[in-house]
Amino acid sequence: MELENVRAREKNLILKFVDCHDRDQAALLGGADFGIERGQLPELTDGEFYWHTLVDFDVINLAGESLGVIDHLFESGAQPVIVVRAENENRLVPWVDHVIKEIDSTNRILTVDWGLDY
Repeated sequence: MELENVRAREKNLILKFVDCHDRDQAALLGGADFGIERGQLPELTDGEFYWHTLVDFDVINLAGESLGVIDHLFESGAQPVIVVRAENENRLVPWVDHVIKEIDSTNRILTVDWGLDY
């Protein structure tokens, strides 16, 4: 489908597709997945990241212990959550300021204030 117009509204996008002229036509698209090419994403400022760029980062805690690697992130409603894949388990780590300590993009390491037993 060809995109005619897009505008941001809070955490959502409002899309207008060519040849989609009313709510009834738009309702037929309910539940559909949409995507764009990565090269079409807007440039980010320092300290901003697209979630897909963090996948496969190593995750370590402040003690230098490995928690695993980032498998994916999802929005929980309260805050984003990082799913960290370890050998025999997945850990859920909240993406909140007091937990996320450092994002080292060069070495692909995320440092968190999170214990192995959490």
